[in-house]
Amino acid sequence: MANQAEKLPSLYEYYTENGIKSGLEASGDNFILNGKKIQILGGSLHYFRVVQQQWKDRLTKMRACGLNTVEFYVPWNLHEEYPGEFNFSGLLDLRKFLKEVKEADMFVLFRPGPYICSEWEFGGLPSWLLRDTSMQVRSNYQPFKEAVKKYFSQLIPLVSNFQFSKNGGPIIAVQIENEFASFGNTEENDKDLEYMIFVKSTMEKFGIKELFFTSDLPISDGHRGSIPGVLMTANFKEGAEEQLNYLKKMQPDKPLLVAEYWSGWFDHWTETHNVHPAEAYAEELKNILKLNSSVNIYMFHGGTNFGFLNGANVKFPYPETSYSPTITSYDYDAPLTESGDYTAKYFKTQEIIKEYCSSPKLRNPPLPYETKKMSLLNLTVNKILPWAKITDRIKPQHTVAPINMEILDLGNNFGQNFGFIMYRTKVTDGGILTLSGGVADRAIIYWDGFEIAVVNWLAGTMPKVELPKIEMSESHTLDILVENLGRINYGMPDDLNNQRKGLRGPVCLNEQEIHNWTVFPLNFDQSFIQELAHDDKWENFEPSSQIYRPALYKIDFHLSEKLLDSFLYSESWQKGVVFVNGFNIGRYWKVGPQQTLYVPSPLLRDGDNTVLVFELHNTVLSIDLLDHPILDQNSP
Repeated sequence: MANQAEKLPSLYEYYTENGIKSGLEASGDNFILNGKKIQILGGSLHYFRVVQQQWKDRLTKMRACGLNTVEFYVPWNLHEEYPGEFNFSGLLDLRKFLKEVKEADMFVLFRPGPYICSEWEFGGLPSWLLRDTSMQVRSNYQPFKEAVKKYFSQLIPLVSNFQFSKNGGPIIAVQIENEFASFGNTEENDKDLEYMIFVKSTMEKFGIKELFFTSDLPISDGHRGSIPGVLMTANFKEGAEEQLNYLKKMQPDKPLLVAEYWSGWFDHWTETHNVHPAEAYAEELKNILKLNSSVNIYMFHGGTNFGFLNGANVKFPYPETSYSPTITSYDYDAPLTESGDYTAKYFKTQEIIKEYCSSPKLRNPPLPYETKKMSLLNLTVNKILPWAKITDRIKPQHTVAPINMEILDLGNNFGQNFGFIMYRTKVTDGGILTLSGGVADRAIIYWDGFEIAVVNWLAGTMPKVELPKIEMSESHTLDILVENLGRINYGMPDDLNNQRKGLRGPVCLNEQEIHNWTVFPLNFDQSFIQELAHDDKWENFEPSSQIYRPALYKIDFHLSEKLLDSFLYSESWQKGVVFVNGFNIGRYWKVGPQQTLYVPSPLLRDGDNTVLVFELHNTVLSIDLLDHPILDQNSP
């Protein structure tokens, strides 16, 4: 059997036989690639949510399942984190990822944005756009269009040679924008149609030649996100027959494609863990394939919202919800877990593809082994870097009134993108402190270094805090530390255009506005973490000490065994961020549902390792590396 399988053609051998004459075509009831019928069997895998060393493992598992296509977004806010500074290396090495996709014998549905949603910070848009207080994203606003042009002028030429019709590359289709019908209306608004045409024509200008498509929810969105002559595709979780029949009525001369068949769902902090039963998932997948539709399973492997890159939602999951930040894990209850392990959905997908798809017999890799996990318990804290010594390393700015992260002047026309921002002032009176514009998104208020209150988005505008009464007129230090918990990734124009973080208005004490602030940007980027890790001001940690204020805790440990994946956890942490050998693996928060943070084995070293925990509220005593995740527990 093995020899027979080896004699079968690969995907590329089959579809490029006798040379390449045409790319993907959508006409009638079937997709045609280079003159041969193809049923797209795709799965979503985001290269930026998986460390580079694990791309091959995940891609091989997808191909072994019977998939022939990978779908992925491109996050503008990582590739151009600062205006004019482009990064396509390491975790963001897009060309390397495309090469690995082709080596895995798979095609690509390419989704470059500029907006991607994806439960990703600001829907993939760079936050420096918001320095322009008149910014209108996803529109014909000229500064936004100019920024898109500059970005696409770097991105599209980089991937142009990876197109199928041009060079036999993996890219067979390209999406225009993303779910625009939930934001605009191209059917009734000429300006919205003009914007979508601008995105398409800009991609064409810089070299895209493959089939274009849009994706929306057919029944609820209709034609509102479409462009004349461009393939419409469907996004949904259930109701396959109804959704696809409606899509077919809208474009009877085109084949069906579900660009996003949602395999599960994502989680917000404080909510319960979402699970979508494998049986329900499998039933809808069968219904899709019975209708001769192509499909992309979103997500097939979710991965992780590393660093501060998780998104957030408004008016979701409930209409009255003002803001809901997404957790670090993007496990998504997908066929492959966050750490790349098989689930029941994986094997059901494999069985259904074999039963319901009449694709040509092609060579497939054997099923890869699952990766083992390791467990190391009670790794104790050995050093601590107090809050004052962290802020000593930051160059502060002086402002009359509090300003947003994005408006700070950090040089080269950009402000602060991610992390925390602290506002400090001196006061000579106690009383009622009012944050007149509210806070985005969570503020800890300190009085002479001691935490006295926490205010978050739930307090709305004008939250009030009582400061201690002062008997004499000596000055006291007031600090307000604000965490950006993630800009929303999905919302209406007013929502997306107002995602500036930090304090959103003046701060008043007894109804008098406070002036003269010192502002500290704490973005915890990799260079800053490396500086802190090698700081000579670390202090020996005494387990009996009670810190109860922000501090960095250092855990040094040695590994001499085979490096394996694990899940980091601490009984003593409350809320904060973790860095493994300088890499930000994300936020933790005791409120749940997520309690552990995934540690991919490539982040560990054979030898000495260092974990830094930036804890906001408690004293961290030790950490554990567990061999299993905890994604479904909420603290009491």
